[in-house]
Amino acid sequence: MGIAIKPIANIEIAEKDVLTALAIYLYLKKEISLGKAAEICEISKWEFLELLSKLGISVIDYSEEELEEEACR
Repeated sequence: MGIAIKPIANIEIAEKDVLTALAIYLYLKKEISLGKAAEICEISKWEFLELLSKLGISVIDYSEEELEEEACR
């Protein structure tokens, strides 16, 4: 992809880490799909879901009403 990353206070950040953070951010804002986020990170959808889980980010996006409906089925 090739993006220029300006150094911040002598902290080195790998391009892959920046792209991963961006993909997570855009996915959480619903700007991109799970598949697109995984593609940006160059990992599978399952690996992306696992990454979100490891970061403590819930991948289930149900309202309370939807959860109650599912529980009653």
